[in-house]
Amino acid sequence: WQIEQNRYSGEPGFFNIEAAQKRNPNTKALNPCQPKGEYILTENGFRKIEEIIDHIVLENKKYNSSKMFATGEKEVFEIQLENGLISRFTKNHPISTLNGDIEVSNLKVGDKILVDHIPIFNTIIDNVEEYEKGIILGCFIADGSFSFSQNKYSVNFAMGINEFEFSDSFEKMIKKHFNENFHFINTKAKTCKTGSINKKELIEKFINTYDIKNYNKFDVDFYKKSKDFKLGLLKGLFTCDGSTRSSGSAILNSINKNFLYHIQRILLEFGIYSNVTIHSYKRSYIGKDQKRRNNKDCWKVEIYDPDFINIGFLTDYKQKALKEKCKKQSTRIINKKKQLKIKSINSIGIMPVYDISVQDIHHYNSNGFIVHNCSEVLLDDKQFCNLTTVNVMGFVNENGILNKEK
Repeated sequence: WQIEQNRYSGEPGFFNIEAAQKRNPNTKALNPCQPKGEYILTENGFRKIEEIIDHIVLENKKYNSSKMFATGEKEVFEIQLENGLISRFTKNHPISTLNGDIEVSNLKVGDKILVDHIPIFNTIIDNVEEYEKGIILGCFIADGSFSFSQNKYSVNFAMGINEFEFSDSFEKMIKKHFNENFHFINTKAKTCKTGSINKKELIEKFINTYDIKNYNKFDVDFYKKSKDFKLGLLKGLFTCDGSTRSSGSAILNSINKNFLYHIQRILLEFGIYSNVTIHSYKRSYIGKDQKRRNNKDCWKVEIYDPDFINIGFLTDYKQKALKEKCKKQSTRIINKKKQLKIKSINSIGIMPVYDISVQDIHHYNSNGFIVHNCSEVLLDDKQFCNLTTVNVMGFVNENGILNKEK
């Protein structure tokens, strides 16, 4: 039983270090797991594995964990699920399925793995300040821009005709948080309202508030933001740039695929199921004005999950349309919140890999995937552990048979 438990639980095990070091003198462990940058779920949302301090959250329960520790350099495989979720592992990393934990090397396209869509965040607004700041950034990413003219930058906002009913409220938020003189003006066509922040100190305040890098509105660390900020961010994004379909789905398009993966991950924190897929491929064409247009690939995050109505839109126009078209929760979506098919498995090369050790449950949520933690605990030079081996002979009876019950 103890031998089997060592393998199941991920507690310190045993291996033939002499045999391993004959092949590689630098052998330190046998179970390297994930590269830096993989997102692990905590009570504050997803954090990169290198930022894990002492706990993780799985299925809305908190468990103590170790910090990330290095486990070597190994070949890494990228697994993508049918809804677009991606995570990276070494070939011997166990992934949870209905048939137990199965190593990546034994998984294939079409296999189903277990996923965790249990929400860690609710949609109740606790901090209005954070919520409003999230809305402002969401609207800016959707329809805003940085511009550079006469040796200075401007922060520009725009509201389309379908968002006019929200423009007054948004204007008040900008005045409250950044510029008391801000106001929208109508364009000549009267189908859009625009406004700008032009003073250097106010632009710096805007950039510092959101920690935007290199005047790139997508270059923001969304995961260090609060629950209320993320709620506002989603509402602002979908209000200004999202839409509803007759099928009852909500859609957000972008040429920045990685940004949509961030949004999918934030939706996951609220327990919302979504798909990230290609919307249209890049193409070149001649417009009505006889000028050549070069469109880039465009991606979309699509939400069929009726739980999204609790996030929804900030305009009555879109929220009403969503409620009218939204269908009841289906068995199909409920099941997809529990397990998903593997779409692809690809080697992406050799890289340094790391792991964490989780107490009691020995599993964690890696970008929605339920996966096993490391099976070894690494020690520093000259450090020792009370359990370093399992004396197998101690479990063998007088007839030479291994007594597993003992």
